[in-house]
Amino acid sequence: MITQSFYDEFEDTVCAVISMNQNFVIIGDFNVHVDDMSDAHGTRLRCLFDAYGLHQHVQSSTHDHGHTLDLVVTADTTLVFDLQVREMHKLSDHRCIDFDLPYSVMQKCTRTVITRNWQNFDTDIFINEVANSELVTTMSDDVNYLFDLYNTTLMTLIDKHAAQRRVMRRQQQCAPWYDAECHNVKREVRRLESIFRRRRFPRCHLEWRAAVSRHHQLLGSKQRSFWSGRVLESAGDSRAYGRHSRVS
Repeated sequence: MITQSFYDEFEDTVCAVISMNQNFVIIGDFNVHVDDMSDAHGTRLRCLFDAYGLHQHVQSSTHDHGHTLDLVVTADTTLVFDLQVREMHKLSDHRCIDFDLPYSVMQKCTRTVITRNWQNFDTDIFINEVANSELVTTMSDDVNYLFDLYNTTLMTLIDKHAAQRRVMRRQQQCAPWYDAECHNVKREVRRLESIFRRRRFPRCHLEWRAAVSRHHQLLGSKQRSFWSGRVLESAGDSRAYGRHSRVS
């Protein structure tokens, strides 16, 4: 049974995904008859797709009893190639959906960073140990000594309660069209999302949705402009265009 919470949670998921980039695919059994124009749930889901500029690519029945239940959803700027709905020959009452995407798997770069374990940091214990340290009890009026004592005391206690550790982090490669304007709009999306999560006011939700929509449209515009420029630079030379594509 489709409930209101399904639409709320799905919309939150869509907002979170498209606020990051446009290279995504949402797939699965939605159990909604999106092919039935008279179905209330199908109409509502299609409206939600339209509101966020999403495209549903499956156009045939995906179940033995009919209707399109299994969906492949992307941004409307993403092309899906060779989509086929195949019979499962009694292995399942759902069809198997095959398709190709215009994405290549890029090798992830990693880097080593030094962080601290702040998750288990106990502020009360830390404050108590500072209060009982020589930094507080000393009677010295030597400025240089006090500065050194301040640094050594705090660093010793911080190392004790939040020890340093080395971790490996993957460096995500941004799309070549992702510039400072995209970054600033994304920050605004995150800010409004944080406000909505804290307050849960309908007005905050509408402002967050509007910001997500602006960010989505901006990414699409940047992407189209980037590739249009590459096509013009290539001047009809398919090899040159291919080189641009591999570099990007």
